[in-house]
Amino acid sequence: MQNKPVKQKKPEKQADIYAVRKQKKRRKILRRSAWFIAGAIFLIVIYQKRDVWLPKLENISGRSGVHNISEEQDQADFPITVYSGTQYQAAPLGGYLSILSDSYLHVYEHGGSTKNIRQQTYGNAILRTEGEFGLVYESGGTRFRLETAEKAVYEKSVSDQIIYGTVSAKGYAALITMSDTCACKLFIFNEKGQQIHQRDCVEQLSCLCFLPDSTGCYAVSIGTEAGSMQSYVHKYSFSEKSAIWKSKPLDTFAISVYNTNDGGVCLIGDRRAAYLTAGGGILHEYMYPDTFEQGCFAGDTAVILTSNKEQRTRTLTVYPLETGQPVTKSYGKEIRSVGIYPERREVLVQMRSKVLELDYSCEMKNSIPVMDGCDRFLRIGADLYLLGYNTVDRVSLS
Repeated sequence: MQNKPVKQKKPEKQADIYAVRKQKKRRKILRRSAWFIAGAIFLIVIYQKRDVWLPKLENISGRSGVHNISEEQDQADFPITVYSGTQYQAAPLGGYLSILSDSYLHVYEHGGSTKNIRQQTYGNAILRTEGEFGLVYESGGTRFRLETAEKAVYEKSVSDQIIYGTVSAKGYAALITMSDTCACKLFIFNEKGQQIHQRDCVEQLSCLCFLPDSTGCYAVSIGTEAGSMQSYVHKYSFSEKSAIWKSKPLDTFAISVYNTNDGGVCLIGDRRAAYLTAGGGILHEYMYPDTFEQGCFAGDTAVILTSNKEQRTRTLTVYPLETGQPVTKSYGKEIRSVGIYPERREVLVQMRSKVLELDYSCEMKNSIPVMDGCDRFLRIGADLYLLGYNTVDRVSLS
């Protein structure tokens, strides 16, 4: 019977060599892992700050669409490219164009060059502006801040989730929040960030607008009657606990509310629009013929866009406070956006490749060609900013 060969142990010196090799290999793997993690972090940081460096890179490489114009004018950097993981928001801020992306608030000069950039970290940020002031708040969160074109004035937070916010021309901020003790709460802060009013509401508020002097507001609450959504307008003073008045129910779900020049109210809802007197009485009502698409108000005139899918038509309605008589015009083509130019008593209608300038009788005054890639616009003065998926262009009204 043969004996099995006995395994010989490796010499100690050879074992040490193997151990050293394993340590070197481990260190090499660790170094590679560290470099990989560092590179990943670097790429994440670069991506998060893309709103800052990509526009600069485009300016250097000459891909920013720069137009040569006279030295007396601003340098034209349009179209502007917007880098955002979500749909961006655009609004006038002190006469400048402001754009809120998922990471930054950009403020642009008239010619398109960057005036200011400020980072924001809100999860679901909403931008509201009026005059020189802007309010950025975290919808569903608790943080908010007051902005101007030059700087962030202050940043604060509330204890409950924010449902709605708006700002006045004097820099007052209004926030409607959720509450465990009442239907909702209304907070008012002045331009210094000091809380000047709180209201524990027994009815759920959906939207509001400030009075012209910022001493109070018109707020809308939502209720139901016979299975239908109803809207009630309340007038509040920030120096009084009780409401000054509450309107009769309006058979619509309020989308927005505005001041009129005579101290009354314009309400735009999903089924009708209405004008109320300064005392809360219903002055005029207009029930839409078709499905509501969008609406806006300025200069005591409301503009409503509705659509009829069966007939494949869209109807533009000009609804002035002065007469209370709607003027309508139907189109068999796509309408992407509507607006008002009250200083000229004009209605602006964006089609697929042009913007129409109409008078308040819906008669054509002018047509401006625009790029097909823009699906909405923003008017600041005599300029139209055409808002596309990730670009902003500018045209001047005649």
